[in-house]
Amino acid sequence: MRRIYAIFVLSLLVCSAYAQTPFYLSKQGVVLKCENRDAKDKATSITELTVTDVDYTDAQNFKTKVSHNLIDLKTKKVIVLNVTHPVTVENGVTTFVPTSLVAPSSVVEGLIVEGDNMVFPATLKVGDTLNDYTLTLNVAGVKTQTTMHSQVVDREETVTIDGHDIECIVVKGKQDAKVLFVRTKMSHEIWYGRGYGPIITKNYDKKGKLVSSQVLVSISGL
Repeated sequence: MRRIYAIFVLSLLVCSAYAQTPFYLSKQGVVLKCENRDAKDKATSITELTVTDVDYTDAQNFKTKVSHNLIDLKTKKVIVLNVTHPVTVENGVTTFVPTSLVAPSSVVEGLIVEGDNMVFPATLKVGDTLNDYTLTLNVAGVKTQTTMHSQVVDREETVTIDGHDIECIVVKGKQDAKVLFVRTKMSHEIWYGRGYGPIITKNYDKKGKLVSSQVLVSISGL
C-alpha cells in the first residue's frame, strides 16, 4: 500500500510540474504592442509583435511564428521589418533562437544574426539559473558581440497590463558587449510572463542607472 501511495504522489508531482504554463504565446492572431523607452522613461517607438502561425499539439508542445513592425513615435511612421522568427515549446520548455533574442529596434537591412539559443523551462522558480548565451550581430562586416550571463530568477510577480493579470518571473542578469575595440558592461532585469514571453525589459549601465527599457502596453487577439 505504501508503494502504491508513493508512486501516486510521485505521479502527482510530475504532472503538476508539467502543468505549468510555458513562457510564450500559443494563439494565432495575438498582437502585442510594446513601448521602447529611453533613459528618462520616455517612449520613443513602439514594437508591434504579431503571432502569424501556430503549430499546436497541446498546451506544453507547440511551435509559434511571430513577425515585428516598428512604429516611430516622432514621425508616426510604421517601419515594416520583414522579420519573422520561430519560437518552439517542447514539454513545457521554450527555446528562443538567436533571431528572436534581438531587439527589433536593432534590426537593419543586411543584418546577419548568429549565436546560441536560450532555453526557458516552464518549471523555473526563484533561485534557478538560466543558460548563458552569446549573440553576434553583423552589419556590413561590423560585428557586435553580446554575451548574456549570470542570469538568475530573482522573484515572482503578477503584473496587470491592459486588463490582463500576467504571472511573471523576474530574471536579473549581466551582459558584456564588444563592438570593434570598445567593450561595455551592463545589467538587465526582465519580466517573463507565463503564456506571453518577455513583457518588460530594463537595461542598466555598470553604475546601475537605467539606460533603456521596453514595456508591454497593449494586448489584443486573446
